[in-house]
Amino acid sequence: MSRAWLDPLLDWLDHRTGYRFALTHLLDEPLPHGVGWFFTLGALLLMLLSVQAASGVVLMMYYVPSPDFAWDSVRMIIEKVQFGRIDRNLHAFGASVIVLVAALHLL
Repeated sequence: MSRAWLDPLLDWLDHRTGYRFALTHLLDEPLPHGVGWFFTLGALLLMLLSVQAASGVVLMMYYVPSPDFAWDSVRMIIEKVQFGRIDRNLHAFGASVIVLVAALHLL
C-alpha cells in the first residue's frame, strides 16, 4: 500500500511543529559500546506504567467499589464488557511484571 498521500500531510505537520527533529533527538541516542539489554529496563518500566494507567482507566469506568456490588462489577467486566477479560488480566499481571522490572531496574 502506498503512503504517497500521507507524506505531504507529514511534511506539513513537521513544518509547523518540528516533530521529526524531536523524535530524532529523543530516539536516536548514541549508546556506548558494550551496553546490553539491561539499559532498556527504564523504558520498559515506563511502557508498563503506561499500560497500567490505560487499562486502569478502562477498568475504572466499569468497577463499582462497594461491598454490595464489587464482585458483580468484576464479573460483569469479565463476561459482558468487550475485551474486559483481557483488560482485567493485563492490568492484574502487569502489576506483577512492574514489580519485577522495577527491581531489575534498581539493580
